[in-house]
Amino acid sequence: MEGRVAQLERRLAVMERKAKGGVPAWVKYGGWAENDPLYDEAMKLGAQWRKRQNRKPLRDARSR
Repeated sequence: MEGRVAQLERRLAVMERKAKGGVPAWVKYGGWAENDPLYDEAMKLGAQWRKRQNRKPLRDARSR
């Protein structure tokens, strides 16, 4: 059991060092979809969907 705890402590220390000195994810992965037509299309479709979600609901024909 002591050996297992020691192993876990070593692994935790390595993970803590990586977390403290690591590069932020937005820097590391920024630009990954640059010049990707599928990504551009997904962003366009998402914007269209969000625009439709913000519309006022249509009046019900029965309420006229």
